[in-house]
Amino acid sequence: MMTLMGIKIGPEAHSFAVKRDNARIDRSEIRASNASKEARTVRLEERNAENSFFEVEEGPMYSVGMAD
Repeated sequence: MMTLMGIKIGPEAHSFAVKRDNARIDRSEIRASNASKEARTVRLEERNAENSFFEVEEGPMYSVGMAD
């Protein structure tokens, strides 16, 4: 981008830009990971609620000593 504009930057400015980019990428990856974890937690809670509902409505699906 800077080359297209005809601006020359020194090694310190380039190093700073690279460091800031890496920090931004790390934050984005953490956010994405947290969002993914929250989505998995929500799905697990929904599945557990559904299973609890089925157990109340139809009784336990599996039990010790139950024969087919």
